[in-house]
Amino acid sequence: MPLNAEKSRLRAELKRARAASRAAHPGAGEALALKLSGVLGELGLSGPGFLAGYWPTGSEIDPRPAMQASGLSLLLPVVIKRDEALAFKRWSPGDPLARGLAGTQEPCVQAESETPDIVLVPGLGFDVEGFRLGYGGGYYDRTLVALRRPGKILAIGLCFDEQVIAQIPRGPFDQRVDWILTPERQIPVSGGWF
Repeated sequence: MPLNAEKSRLRAELKRARAASRAAHPGAGEALALKLSGVLGELGLSGPGFLAGYWPTGSEIDPRPAMQASGLSLLLPVVIKRDEALAFKRWSPGDPLARGLAGTQEPCVQAESETPDIVLVPGLGFDVEGFRLGYGGGYYDRTLVALRRPGKILAIGLCFDEQVIAQIPRGPFDQRVDWILTPERQIPVSGGWF
């Protein structure tokens, strides 16, 4: 099966699994907060720094409790232009948001841009090697390449346990995350950030 067709089939399957998981686990965001605190503590990543999360859409797992519990300065992604890497702007709970180019909620134009140290990455699915299946726009793949060019960045994929599968179909431009967190597990990716 061609790669794009295989990814499309898997996207539909994982969207259904994610929706069922969201309904079955209403406290998943709070469970993620504990998992993220554990990983940051294990890696010695407390203190000053920027954590980029995302505003959940549809049945995506909610990262906001984990973001707020991290103790780090928070950022949200902004789509500046299609087919380019994401930018990140400062955000605090209660700050106004606007609908962005990709239909997601983003900080207002006046918010200050920053470079994250840690990026929480949404996905429809992940495999234990850290490969991710997103919506097909390539935003996070381009963003991780751009962020890794100048130095070390910690990329953490967030999902429900049912979204971790044996293997994600991958192409030459697909980027891996360094850890995967579910409400039940912390999964370090072999060869990832250490």
